[in-house]
Amino acid sequence: MEGTDVSFTFLNVTGDSRCPIGAQCIWAGMVSTQVSMRQGGAQSSVSVSDRQNSTIALNGGTYAIVLKGVTPYPAMNRQINPADYKATFVVTKA
Repeated sequence: MEGTDVSFTFLNVTGDSRCPIGAQCIWAGMVSTQVSMRQGGAQSSVSVSDRQNSTIALNGGTYAIVLKGVTPYPAMNRQINPADYKATFVVTKA
């Protein structure tokens, strides 16, 4: 995070049940991720999904984390390599 000694890391996608492109689904599905924040010697990790925002308490401060998007989007008959996932977040001090 700019202007602070707080670092934010997207670790991985822990679940991706989004309805693939080209499929007809009963519900849109969801994607969940694992993220980590570090400040000084303190570190904390939390799960963040596109259905539920999360917070992290770190060195007396609380940070709100919102998952804005994850690419690539699933498609029928295509496996996504976990290393190919990219995620966009908004992190603010609460």
